[in-house]
Amino acid sequence: MSGETLVRSVSHARCRALTTLALFCVGSIAGSHLLRVAGSTPTLYTLGAGAMVLTLSVFGPPRWRTATLALCVLLLTCGWTMLRADPKRPDRLHMIVGTMDAKTPRVPIEVRGVVLDRSRVIFRTQGLADPPMWPDASNRAELRVRSVLIHESSTRSQWVQASGTLRLVLPSELGLRAGDRVEVLGNFSPPGDRRNPGEPDWSQWSAQQGRVGTMVIDDATHVRRRVDAGLWDRAQGLYLRLRSFVRHRAQVSIGLVGSDPPDHVTAMRSGLLLGEREPRFDDVYTRFQRVGVAHVLAISGFHLALVVLMLAIGVRLFGDHPRLEALVVILVLLGVVLLIPLRPPIVRAAIIVGAMLLATRFGRRYDRITILAWVGVLLLVWRPLDAASMGYQLSMGVTGLLVVMSDRQQRTLLDRQISMMVGADRGRAARILQWAWSLLKMNIACWAVALPVIMYHAGVVGVLAPVVSVLLVPMVAVLMAMGYAQVVVGMLAPTLAQRTMWLVDIPSAWVLDTVSWVEAIPFAWVRVPAVDVWWTIASTLLITLIVTRVISWKKPIAIAACMLITLWGIAQPTLHRPNEPLRATMLDVGDGSCIVLQSGNEAMVWDCGSLDRRVGNMTCNALRAMGVTRLRDVIVTHDNLDHYNALPDLAQGFGFDRVLISPRLDQDGSPAWDRVRDDLERRGITVRVVSAGQRLLLGEATIDLLWPDPDAIEGFDDNDTSIVALVDPSPAEDDDPKLLLTGDIEADAMQQLRARYRQLPEMLGDGIIELPHHGSARKAAYAFIDWLAPRIIMQSTGPTRLDDDRWDGQRPGRVWYTTAEHGAFWVSVGRDGTVTHGWWNDE
Repeated sequence: MSGETLVRSVSHARCRALTTLALFCVGSIAGSHLLRVAGSTPTLYTLGAGAMVLTLSVFGPPRWRTATLALCVLLLTCGWTMLRADPKRPDRLHMIVGTMDAKTPRVPIEVRGVVLDRSRVIFRTQGLADPPMWPDASNRAELRVRSVLIHESSTRSQWVQASGTLRLVLPSELGLRAGDRVEVLGNFSPPGDRRNPGEPDWSQWSAQQGRVGTMVIDDATHVRRRVDAGLWDRAQGLYLRLRSFVRHRAQVSIGLVGSDPPDHVTAMRSGLLLGEREPRFDDVYTRFQRVGVAHVLAISGFHLALVVLMLAIGVRLFGDHPRLEALVVILVLLGVVLLIPLRPPIVRAAIIVGAMLLATRFGRRYDRITILAWVGVLLLVWRPLDAASMGYQLSMGVTGLLVVMSDRQQRTLLDRQISMMVGADRGRAARILQWAWSLLKMNIACWAVALPVIMYHAGVVGVLAPVVSVLLVPMVAVLMAMGYAQVVVGMLAPTLAQRTMWLVDIPSAWVLDTVSWVEAIPFAWVRVPAVDVWWTIASTLLITLIVTRVISWKKPIAIAACMLITLWGIAQPTLHRPNEPLRATMLDVGDGSCIVLQSGNEAMVWDCGSLDRRVGNMTCNALRAMGVTRLRDVIVTHDNLDHYNALPDLAQGFGFDRVLISPRLDQDGSPAWDRVRDDLERRGITVRVVSAGQRLLLGEATIDLLWPDPDAIEGFDDNDTSIVALVDPSPAEDDDPKLLLTGDIEADAMQQLRARYRQLPEMLGDGIIELPHHGSARKAAYAFIDWLAPRIIMQSTGPTRLDDDRWDGQRPGRVWYTTAEHGAFWVSVGRDGTVTHGWWNDE
């Protein structure tokens, strides 16, 4: 085969592989969207259409073959995604159990299965204002479900086959071993679905991962061990126990397992070396993500390649032994299987590294892009939803870029400058300098290509990321070398490993201190507004073409494209903002309250708290998804945890300027509020007291504070000192509908409002009201709603108050939204006074 023919063959192979990968990505994303909007009904139709198109491509005219095969791949991928990620397939555990709805999120069930890993106490990160019912730690295990007990009648029941992985929350005194076959009774809750802006579809992701939900077991007597039934069960139990033993020894050797909760250094080390995600790991990950080096924490191809390289160098110190090197690689991959949880980033890394090594072994080094593309297709067959994940996109994209750049080193940027810096005498220092400069150029190129994807998914950009990556590479290499050496010592001599812990403590502190130091540098990282998927694709493609020198950045067309992409990016925030003078979005935070008010370019958060500890990060993601770029004010209506305990997370994850509070909260706040206030003031956030009679401005709207009056709240309960406000979207128009925000007011405050503002029903108009105190059923509340006669009710509550029949007298003739029913919802008032509303999931 001639050189020209070989090049043409390789080019065609790459084109086919990349086209197939692109079709798989489009089909996977389309299948996920179709499943969300239309349910599982189109699944069989899509697969059937794909089969028909495949038949047409085989027996139809040859000139149609390329197009029909492409359409076939697209349809089959779409159908496969719907089949793979359908949370309502009949074999899903919650579908077998049945009787699950918004009012009964948990039901008692009995299941049988195999414990996958030994039970372990997970310590929770303590917050500044945690509700007292939140435990400091929980005892957890994972169960591979085999069957579930179904009661067909009062006298008959049978075990029905089921599958999936179930998370168990166990009594603190109960210990389970990996490989145990058990029968458990507890309260089962299925995976949640997408209920707020900025959230992924958790039900689809759980279905893809085979996770069927969580079971809380209240009593150790509700767990009964069963005897292994056969040879296969014994072999499986033996493997799980061996794997658990190895992982436990490794966790002990790096200080993860103990009586005290792990600190940030240990959490970082466990994530980097073993892929463990402790609660404190989230704080560490946030730091690394801001600096732009979060990829360092996710075990990837870089980590595996680094380990393989270090071991290969060690082997070559004793001579050239290629077979021994191959054996070392195999042992490393087996070690990954035993030591590290098989999460998607780890599996991706192992497959990519293994495929590249096999390609090198069989002489296919020149076709690495083709191999990488087919690996990407294989990964999407396994987990089709990963096509929309940042991890998959960066893994495939950056790896492909590194392959291209390594194949075209003569085309990399700024080669002449390094020659001028180094000169003719290339000593050791010059070689080190050239290596560092080449590494920096590579990091800059990878950072530039990954930048749009990071903006789309994370909303935070590390400006100094390329430089920090160069600094961290040697430190991470040292940490990994010492860390895995410590793991080996822990396997062989656990007592000795306790004395050599300092060998991993020192490099771990280097890495974390470096990241923390960079994070504190002004403008080392910046928050960016939400961008849409089309801008992300266009900008990534343009940057890739420029970095790989396919087109020169000096050409007029490239300059024009860069200017167009830049202007498009600047205009992104306006594309996500509402055009109405007022839009109120009530987020689903469970038992708590959080309302986002938007008018023009401005936004305000009215309360931000919940009995769900995830509400802070959820609110940050929601604000960004709704096009909020800057948050000036947050209002805390009163001193209840479920109205403000997420403020520290909101301040860290999104930021705001001021907190407006009531006089009671300022003068007689609880210890929890004092801790939150101190934290906010340390961050430079102003705390300001407001009361009745004041007016706030929000874009085109005005917010008139009606309550509390500092002189009239003596002896009132904290709930009755809640801030109450009337939001007017169009102050120039008296007849337009308005929004009344009430906090947790009860009878005393309602009586005061009725006495002071007798014209409040006329002021409210055909308007909207936040149902007081999450919808607590009280006679005073019924009378208050009847007096105001609003058109739309906004209720933020958990399942316990959903469809409370005690409110049936107030429901007729009104639109009644409750977050526990379908998640977040919105109400907008237009400039002409038109009120529109809907569930966020229906947009």
